Amino acid sequence: MCTHTKPFIYIAVLQDMYQHLRNSGYYVEVLGCPFTCFDASQYGTVLLVDSEEEYFPEEVAKLKRDVDNGLSLIVFADWYNVTVMKKVKFYDENTRYASKATIYM
Repeated sequence: MCTHTKPFIYIAVLQDMYQHLRNSGYYVEVLGCPFTCFDASQYGTVLLVDSEEEYFPEEVAKLKRDVDNGLSLIVFADWYNVTVMKKVKFYDENTRYASKATIYM
């Protein structure tokens, strides 16, 4: 059981995917803790959906071990490149200032 929780923001597309999986008979659990805190032997597949945070090396290593031991991994993602994001600027019509992408680390 996870001892850490963090907020999740659901958008319509993710809700639709969740509902489709549930209607198809799948049990879907939202992981609210780091990958190091769950027992992968209790799951068949991990879905990484629009992950917007980088993972700690310990989480990556554990997830790789879990996959090597039979866990299936499906990734739904867009590009993510911190170097490029630091260079990207856009003009915000509301504030009338040039803004940069928000980067969480």
